[in-house]
Amino acid sequence: ERRLNNFVTARQHFERAASAAERLTDVSEKDAAQWAITLTALEAGRNARDEGRFDAALAEVATLRAMPAVKSPAQYGARLAAALLERSILVDRADSADKAGRSTDARKFREDAWRSLATLAAEEPQHRPQLYSTLYKTMSAPGDSSAPRDPVETCALLAGLLEDAAKDETKKGELLNRVIREAEQYLSQASGAQRSVTPEILYQMGLAHYRLGQPIPAAQKMMEIARRYPNYGQAAEAAVTAVQLAAQQCADASSCTAQSPNQQLYRQTLDALLT
Repeated sequence: ERRLNNFVTARQHFERAASAAERLTDVSEKDAAQWAITLTALEAGRNARDEGRFDAALAEVATLRAMPAVKSPAQYGARLAAALLERSILVDRADSADKAGRSTDARKFREDAWRSLATLAAEEPQHRPQLYSTLYKTMSAPGDSSAPRDPVETCALLAGLLEDAAKDETKKGELLNRVIREAEQYLSQASGAQRSVTPEILYQMGLAHYRLGQPIPAAQKMMEIARRYPNYGQAAEAAVTAVQLAAQQCADASSCTAQSPNQQLYRQTLDALLT
């Protein structure tokens, strides 16, 4: 019914399903039906979103997140689905606000939309690759460099391109150079809250340079992370990597004299690691 745009009828079905789930008293039965209970909340939220009932849709997201099963450490997929649903609701709400001439509200809703994913990424950084991979697969035009992207979409795009480059040797150089171009373009245009993902983007740029066989710019990006973003989750790793890459440039004493750029880079990376 939802996909046929019969939203009222679909809503009635979802309400009956939720009511039936609430009446379950046997614990084993409720556990067995948990997948259906979770799916019902997701679909009810999507139905309300498509109907333009945005507050009701967000209420379904809140209901979903409050479920003990969804809070379980093993249910990251359900939490990701909830965050993606919340994001889609807020994006649609922003589009609706734009059409009504409420541009200020639209900007706020779009910022709230990407923050829903940014919050999940910050709370569970160990699952960030899964978040990026899932978001990358949903992008309508990942190959279109002119498509507008929010901060989390940009990180997902760069992560996806890095993954594609690792799988396709024939397109490796093209894809890695695109990572660098996209990252540079984003950082040159981002402002305010959009710059919160700067260390993540610098890290992805560093990886691209490294895989292109460009150790010096790779070391410089990693060193910038260590110096400017010490609270970033991979800052310590970036600092060590920067020293290792710089040290490799000094393996040959003739290219690492006291005042040489390589020696200066090595000293700078050491300083970033130790301070």
